[in-house]
Amino acid sequence: LFVATGGVIDQVQTGNDNEAFARHEETSNVISQTQEGNRNTASAIQNVLTFGGENTTTQLQIGDGNSAEAMQEGNTDIAGQGNSILQNQIGRFNEVMSFQTGATNLSEVYQTGDMNISTNTQLGENNSILVNQTGSMHSSVLLQNGTNNAAVINQSNSSGGSR
Repeated sequence: LFVATGGVIDQVQTGNDNEAFARHEETSNVISQTQEGNRNTASAIQNVLTFGGENTTTQLQIGDGNSAEAMQEGNTDIAGQGNSILQNQIGRFNEVMSFQTGATNLSEVYQTGDMNISTNTQLGENNSILVNQTGSMHSSVLLQNGTNNAAVINQSNSSGGSR
């Protein structure tokens, strides 16, 4: 018998054509997704494939046509636990995806403006990502593999890219 305890899912949607998906298993995982506007999509998955717990995903979207995706898992060597994803998007047609496999990883993405894209992948333990994109048409792609990696990306004005 499998028992998941202490988990919380909180989803609030305002407007038309919004969609949200949340699924978690294991212990004390938290998903919070808030959307305002039209045609926003949010998805969060925690510990469906592997053991773990105490992961947190918070996603806020305000605007039209935004998309956000978060996944937190473990692997055969590390339980997926203690990970945190925070994703805030304000504007139109922004997209953010963060994937964490491992333990105690932190990913924070803040996007304000139009047509910004951020994709982050963390594999391992104790990694941190901070992305601030303000303006239009910025992109960032980050991959962290291992332990104790840190990355900070700040982009502003009309357009730019970072890989």
